[in-house]
Amino acid sequence: LKIKHQGQFCILVFSLLSTTTLALAFPFSPYIIIAAYFLAGLSVGPWEAFWAAAVQKEVPQALQGRVFSVDHMGSTALIPLGMVLVGPAAELLGEKPMLIGVSILHVLISLSVLKVTGVRDLKMPASFWNSSQGEQLRR
Repeated sequence: LKIKHQGQFCILVFSLLSTTTLALAFPFSPYIIIAAYFLAGLSVGPWEAFWAAAVQKEVPQALQGRVFSVDHMGSTALIPLGMVLVGPAAELLGEKPMLIGVSILHVLISLSVLKVTGVRDLKMPASFWNSSQGEQLRR
């Protein structure tokens, strides 16, 4: 599968994860919830594949362990915080408004990531290698 802007594709597909909370906010049918979770399952795969390949291609080998460690920590470290906050948020806002808000927030955060230089194509920006930090990494 040849995709011109891999990062943009991944982020747009990852936005489909928001279908789960929308399906729970409007539980018309168990089949809709199942379909939403199926879409959510499909939404994570492209990001994982393209992200791992981009790190291996763009990050110097000596730093890849650090990048993958920080990535994993960032991906898992906030889960307990979310678990602590979801109950009070549902109590304060109500379940349905909270689920709708979480869906909107997920899409907005996902799309805002596209503003980060290099994410659209999953490539280190050329300006990075012209900086003093880029020079240090080349050595």
